[in-house]
Amino acid sequence: MVYYRCMDLYAYLKPLSEDEVARLAVQCRTTPLYLWKMARAHRRGQYLMKPLLACLLETATNQKVKRWESIPDEWHIVWPELIGSPGAPPIPVTPHISGCCEEVSHA
Repeated sequence: MVYYRCMDLYAYLKPLSEDEVARLAVQCRTTPLYLWKMARAHRRGQYLMKPLLACLLETATNQKVKRWESIPDEWHIVWPELIGSPGAPPIPVTPHISGCCEEVSHA
């Protein structure tokens, strides 16, 4: 399977005018300031975007900003139906955290 990297939010917003960003924000039920905040956080490797906003952005940008680009570490957990979709990225490798989700004996 081939993974095609999509445009991230920052790259999408950068060439837009203030009015265009404002219209996009309305479509996504948020503010221009919040869109820029999410875009900058993503550039720093902080994936703070909520799944609803990721979905709204994907729709409002005609799929130029994909959901899996907005939440790259957990997209496969949030939207398992996208696993194996055309262009979908590989499932990220998550390090094992000792003690997490393991059965605990109460003896």
